[in-house]
Amino acid sequence: MFCKLNDLLTESDVEQKLVLPILTTASPLGLAYATEELRTKLSIRRFQIDKGKAQKLYYPDYLVLLEGLPVLIVEVKTPGEDVVEALREARLYANELNALYPAGINPCSRVIAVSGTQLASSLVDSATPDVELAFKQLTETDIDYAAFVDLSSRAALRDAILAAKARLKKGEFARALDILGGRSVRDEELANNTFGATIQSDYRHLFNPTSREDRRFIAKNAYIASTRRSQYVEPIDRIIRASVPPSVSASRPIDDTSAPAKVVTALKRSDRLVHEVMLLVGGVGSGKSTFVDYLQAVALSPDVRESTVWLHLNMNEAPLDPKFIYEWVLLRTIDEFRAAFSDENFEEPDVWKRIFSVELNRFRKIVLDGVPPTSSEYPIRVSMEVHRLIASPRETVDAMMRYFGSERNKSIILVLDNSDKGKLDDQLLMFQVAQWAKSEFRCVVFLPIRDVTYDLHRHRPPLDTALKDLVFYIEPPPFSKVLARRIRLALDAMARDYGPKKLKFLLTSGVEVEYPATDLAMYLVSIAHSLFEYDRIVRRLITALAGRDVRRAMELFLEFCTSGHIAENEIWQIKASQGQHKIDYHVVVRVLLRMNRRFYDGDKSYLKNIVQCDPNDVLPDHFVRVAILKWLQTKFAVPGPTNVRGYHKASSLGAELLNYGHSLERVRTELKYLVRAGCIITEHQDREQFDEGDLISISPSGWVHLELLENVAYLGACAEDLWFEDAERARRIANRIGRRGTYGHYSPTTLTYNSLEVVEYLKEKQAKWLQTPDKVLADQKSPPLHDFSGVDKAIQKAVWELEEADTERGILGPVRVGDEIEGHVVGIQPFGVFVRLVRRIDGLLHISRVPKAPDGNPRSYLIGDRVRVRVGNINDQGKIGLDWIRDL
Repeated sequence: MFCKLNDLLTESDVEQKLVLPILTTASPLGLAYATEELRTKLSIRRFQIDKGKAQKLYYPDYLVLLEGLPVLIVEVKTPGEDVVEALREARLYANELNALYPAGINPCSRVIAVSGTQLASSLVDSATPDVELAFKQLTETDIDYAAFVDLSSRAALRDAILAAKARLKKGEFARALDILGGRSVRDEELANNTFGATIQSDYRHLFNPTSREDRRFIAKNAYIASTRRSQYVEPIDRIIRASVPPSVSASRPIDDTSAPAKVVTALKRSDRLVHEVMLLVGGVGSGKSTFVDYLQAVALSPDVRESTVWLHLNMNEAPLDPKFIYEWVLLRTIDEFRAAFSDENFEEPDVWKRIFSVELNRFRKIVLDGVPPTSSEYPIRVSMEVHRLIASPRETVDAMMRYFGSERNKSIILVLDNSDKGKLDDQLLMFQVAQWAKSEFRCVVFLPIRDVTYDLHRHRPPLDTALKDLVFYIEPPPFSKVLARRIRLALDAMARDYGPKKLKFLLTSGVEVEYPATDLAMYLVSIAHSLFEYDRIVRRLITALAGRDVRRAMELFLEFCTSGHIAENEIWQIKASQGQHKIDYHVVVRVLLRMNRRFYDGDKSYLKNIVQCDPNDVLPDHFVRVAILKWLQTKFAVPGPTNVRGYHKASSLGAELLNYGHSLERVRTELKYLVRAGCIITEHQDREQFDEGDLISISPSGWVHLELLENVAYLGACAEDLWFEDAERARRIANRIGRRGTYGHYSPTTLTYNSLEVVEYLKEKQAKWLQTPDKVLADQKSPPLHDFSGVDKAIQKAVWELEEADTERGILGPVRVGDEIEGHVVGIQPFGVFVRLVRRIDGLLHISRVPKAPDGNPRSYLIGDRVRVRVGNINDQGKIGLDWIRDL
């Protein structure tokens, strides 16, 4: 079935021509293992087997990993060698391997030995083979071979390893949000901030212009240049720049978009560029369309502007079907000519006769030859021909190009706007349209295209026909500068639109408050200050989430402005400070994590929960998302299969993460999740379509998500959404986030202690992790799944800051008997509760002094709970006894 017996002369022949096909061929012909799940002798760890004189170092030819664990050992021999002895050695090796895992797991359950002429297989704990086959039996029609496939197939051994993993699962997983209530609680949204809603409604067109008119207004009044040499000075900017494929090397970079000398020089000789395509390469949202508007309206010299006619087709509206798109382009080009030359009365027949002058002259000479011009038939025939030409979009566009272009010594520039917003196939279709237009008509085609698309496909049709001298590269302008300029524009518009006008603001209580329209400007300024006051965290988050997409960054800014988490007290402080108030850091981060939702939901937030697991898995994996991003991070500067740095095959990632104990199925599922979330970039940029052969790279958002693992506010939010195997932890978190008041849901105290719950839980899971590379691979030292030392320090600092705040609110000197102090619970024991009074000073609230719950038992407390206590006594050893006053 796989080869001929006389093809098997050496052990290598047996391995490559027989064993490998048996392992990888789909069932029922083979065992159906993926190539990523196979490990060969060169990478497998050696073990010492046998005893006495027979003792030796040994490793098999193949080891198979499923669910991140070794399940099958395969030993290959030359034809004629003893397969029973080979099977014995494989069993000894498998037993040594199983000894590295917890009792009762024994992941490696079967061994196979093949010599070419024979195949034998058995359970690891049995000396007697349960399968023995001759070469001629290795066929799908043989009953014994079918039994062998049933015993050793991927499906069978995966079921076995899943059953072993299931024994390690303690029980059902729980989540704090589910404990709080149903979906209505989890999905609760806050009412929009009225100030922000007004800004978004009235001035969205300034922050995120979509129409031609709005874009042209921005180009003339608020254009921010991108300068390649000076803009990337901060770490996140350098990461964003490095995340772009090296399109610069295959194009002409525009060093300063405010003075695009290379493009202007090319357009000065636009008459020589007829029947050519000019490519403008750049990232999504990098300002390609705005640059084209700026180029046309501002950057071109008056003589060049006068000698060119610009026609803009919005390709967002084009049908993405080759059967219809070309007709659509013709019709829209006619519309653009009509708009560009609105002084012409296109309802007058004489206008069309001038446009079709060449065609009509030909018609008169050939068709009307012999018909007297004075006859009644002559003008009727001419009129009919004009109507026929008008009804033909192809002939109409050709005539318009000539009449409005070459006959007036003008060059036609056909701009295919927004041609880079679709999927990869859609973008390539746009290039085919551009190629068609430039070959069919006397014009220059200006085509914006994504940098990744160009870089990955510039050597393939149809991009391989582009002239390098006409490929220009644009980098996005700095988001902070763009935002500052747009805010200035909005402030000017507010002053012009509102003047002394009054607006209304709705309080959370439902009361309507009237305020001067000038307060809206102060609110806008304060929001901008707040986002960039915390430069290290907040600006980095927004910049990374948007990547090189300035348009998306603007959307994030507008959504931030409308968040209901910015409450009335913040707004009154903004008003009182004349716009100089900076919103508290914890509020800013809360908005970024939750936007307009009351609770954090990783699937709904821009910032994903990368330590989340799927509770329906046999043994849920909290570390797989982190592992995926870390692997891509380590490969960020390494060229991939196409020699583009940072872009590697998804299948390579899956194969390596198996070594770390992650399930291939789970890796594939989470890869799709991270692609949809924007943490990973695919070569084709389609977030919905993904397969194992795709090239992928970590995005700037992915980098920031890894950095957030050391952020207390992020982990504190993740605690609300995280599935815990320890249900008691989930209940403690639910109790904290369900509280109201000073020490309620969003307080630094709650965030700090919830983040501590998450980190302690993940450390426990990490300590029990089953697989590391050094268990199965040679010369491998496995790094930790994640080093929590950074977040440990961050949490310790946060606790210290809480204690400092407590000290300022309570007492500043030594603790004295009779002092009343607001403290927080730091320890719970059967004999009582320890309360932190001031920094490094704790007191005991004895169980006898703990207040009673309604059921008569002592009230239960959580770490971090706030209480007001009185110092009752201090003994000779300095131990402090407390009396309860009230809970806070």
